[in-house]
Parts: sequence; structure tokens; C-alpha cells
Amino acid sequence: HFPMGLNVTANHLRSVPIGATIKAVARILHKGKNTHVWNVDIFNEEGQLCFTSRVTNYMLDLKNKK
Repeated sequence: HFPMGLNVTANHLRSVPIGATIKAVARILHKGKNTHVWNVDIFNEEGQLCFTSRVTNYMLDLKNKK
């Protein structure tokens, strides 16, 4: 399968200094036959939420493509 982006909604909540360490956490919210919906959060070194997004992908089946 090959993911093709359908929608991305993102919010930048606070800045992160250049060179700082960040942590990204991705969580699947829906795993259907044709679509996947993910939530992705990024945290700074203090554990504060800096960025959050929701990503919807269409999962193209390359084996059965005609």
C-alpha cells in the first residue's frame, strides 16, 4: 500500500528553539480498508505540546491497481 494525502490539519502552539530536542507521538485513530486517520503531537524538552495535527491518508493498493 502507498499512502496518498487527503487532508492535513495542523496547529503550531508554541515555538521550539533551534537545536532543541523534540518528541513526536503518532497515534492511529482510524485504520479502515481505504483510509487511515492519524493524530501527531510534538512536544518540547519540558513535555509541553508545541504542535498537533490530524492527517488523513488514502491507502492506494499498488498490487490490485488496474
